[in-house]
Amino acid sequence: GLESRSERLRKEVLRRPKYSNDEIIRFCKLAQPYGVGIQFFVLVGVPGETRKDFKDTIRVARAAQPKAIYLSIFYPYLGTDLAQVAIDQGLINPEDLDPRAERGVAYLDLPEFSRKEVHREYVLFYAKVYAGKWPPAKIAAHTFMSFMNAYPKVRTVYKRLMLSSELGGWLRRRYG
Repeated sequence: GLESRSERLRKEVLRRPKYSNDEIIRFCKLAQPYGVGIQFFVLVGVPGETRKDFKDTIRVARAAQPKAIYLSIFYPYLGTDLAQVAIDQGLINPEDLDPRAERGVAYLDLPEFSRKEVHREYVLFYAKVYAGKWPPAKIAAHTFMSFMNAYPKVRTVYKRLMLSSELGGWLRRRYG
């Protein structure tokens, strides 16, 4: 769980072990021929993150080509150091948090990476990382799921339509 491929964020904010992006990429390239399935855990919208930091995350993920990426939007869990940083910086009011929308909704409006930009990057992430590497249908499916996670109200309407419509019934019968 490196959370970010920005060396600055890993060191200054997330306090992760000190290794470079080039070391991460080299490790992935060495492991893949041996069948080691590399998985990344990526957070977007971490306190202190900028658009440039996130571009670094995309660049490293694209170069490393992990087998899977688990992408989440930062959620400030009360009681954690990062939640306190977000509160202290005035980025979040603890009473505004809704745990039902964790990891798919941006709560922080960062000075250099707005909530709107975080949502957009979250939705487009798989297309940016895997374009030309994965089949278009697989990218579209991941992008669709990211969109649904980022917009819970749209997801609720979609689920209701799918559950109540003939199309939804046909899809459930056909694909279980």
